[in-house]
Amino acid sequence: MGQTTGMDRIESEFNGDFAHWDICLPPEAVASRQAGRIVRNGWTVWYAFGADDGAEYLDYYASHRMTNDRHVRLYADGRVEGLDAISEMYAVPEDPDAAAQAKADFHARNRDVRRMLDEKGFTLEGVVHPSVAVNHYLLTGGADEVDESEL
Repeated sequence: MGQTTGMDRIESEFNGDFAHWDICLPPEAVASRQAGRIVRNGWTVWYAFGADDGAEYLDYYASHRMTNDRHVRLYADGRVEGLDAISEMYAVPEDPDAAAQAKADFHARNRDVRRMLDEKGFTLEGVVHPSVAVNHYLLTGGADEVDESEL
């Protein structure tokens, strides 16, 4: 019997996270440590392999319209780290000025996260579930830039 490797642990953890939706890392991507994207059963899941101080890991960003986005780092030693993800809600103060500031801060933070994801290679270009593109547009304040008089 073969010994379980760190990459086996990463693959098993990822596949377990998405077993309900029949989503698995492609074995060839694991073997070659090739980044990619899975669009299946309402999900868009980006993934990329890396190493941090010699410890191998897999980062993934998963988005589905029926739940919150998640950004996770799975280490070969079994550690799991939550990373910044696009938020879907924020508290709205009663004061109109404070509410406007809260909305601006919410969209600014989500734009920062979206830029970080783009830099990581987790872009919205190419094939993604349509709801992911719409949600990210709305949650980063894209809809605030629309001149409603032109609609």
